Amino acid sequence: MELLRNLWRRKLRTTLTVTGIVMGIFALTTMGALAEHFNMLLGGGVTYYSSSIQIGSDAGSGAVGSSFMSLSSLSSIKQIKGVVAAAPVVELAAKPGAVSAVSFGVADYIMNYDPTPFEHSAFKVTLASGRWPAATASNEVTLGSSIASEFKKHVGDTIDLPVRPSDAAADFVNHQFTVVGILNQTLTEPDSGAYIDRKSTRLN
Repeated sequence: MELLRNLWRRKLRTTLTVTGIVMGIFALTTMGALAEHFNMLLGGGVTYYSSSIQIGSDAGSGAVGSSFMSLSSLSSIKQIKGVVAAAPVVELAAKPGAVSAVSFGVADYIMNYDPTPFEHSAFKVTLASGRWPAATASNEVTLGSSIASEFKKHVGDTIDLPVRPSDAAADFVNHQFTVVGILNQTLTEPDSGAYIDRKSTRLN
């Protein structure tokens, strides 16, 4: 009881002490959660990117869609010792012209869907709903969790890709796709992807 009376007599000091303790616990919990989250991001990224080697033409500047290799190179790559599988990939910006002042993630992108990289990757990408684009389909897309959430899309909805920028040129071309699948969150690159069928890999 004497202890409680002393605390009550010094209300300001007691309030400051309790507030400091609460803030310390909150800060410690928050920093721990952030550290765990970043460890998951880094771990997932390392597993994802270490599962394959990306090969591009040396004629480009390194920008997405800046240059393309001939499909005839694919058979040569498959013959290299140690190569288990190889697949052609075409990647374009999903939001051309969009500029973000600060970004800690991968920008939204469009990529042709080929099951080969996913089947041989140590990093498993799974479907939350729906399916992948069919091999013989046209204008079908499976969205990563982030891009689906950003545009509020679900299986059965439609989305125009690439997204038309506000200052689009008169000759800007995009196409309407039907969303046939949504991916589970991976906390790495697939979350920002829009995977389209092979027939539709003709976007400008």
